Amino acid sequence: MSFQIRQGIPLKPDYAAAQRATTRAAYAPAQRIDEAERARRREYVRDSYGAVLANETFPQRTARREAEADAWSDWFRTKMTESGVTDPVALLPDAFARLEFMLQDKINVAVKDLKTALQGALK
Repeated sequence: MSFQIRQGIPLKPDYAAAQRATTRAAYAPAQRIDEAERARRREYVRDSYGAVLANETFPQRTARREAEADAWSDWFRTKMTESGVTDPVALLPDAFARLEFMLQDKINVAVKDLKTALQGALK
């Protein structure tokens, strides 16, 4: 920290300049982060936030996601075997339709539960 001297009278130290210099050195990244690392970090934050919203731990959410991925893989393998298709891309319309129906069912259940809760609250 340096003192400014004007005509032999020391002025107060420049605390702001010292703080800026310390802050820049403390928070400067050691290296640039590539796009793959940014994507990995975004996914980690998204999964962590989802786990918090679902009231579960991050490992529990990861295990649940892996189980869902396994279920979808089994579904694709079964459909490929049934239809004799070798390219799973041919099954994407069926997969999207299945996903859409699953989401519609979940939304319908949530709306029904909300209506029941609201009717109970209004009585």
